[in-house]
Amino acid sequence: MVNIVPNDKDNLICPICRGGIPNNYQIGMFPGALSRFNNKTEICSACGTKEALACYEGEMPLDKEKLGWGDWKTLVQKFTEQGE
Repeated sequence: MVNIVPNDKDNLICPICRGGIPNNYQIGMFPGALSRFNNKTEICSACGTKEALACYEGEMPLDKEKLGWGDWKTLVQKFTEQGE
């Protein structure tokens, strides 16, 4: 299994959108959200909100184990584009 939890150098960059954590205005000032993918990966607040909304609206698969991180990230990004 690939370790997708950011290391100390990368913990200020969201692995989904590449924006700042928690946001681009307060980078590093507060913790971000935990991804629903594994409940370990820190993501920005906006991606955390979009993950939650996508799950609520049934856009995300319930069986995450069969989905890799790349596929999960793509689904969040697609939901992000639809929501904008």
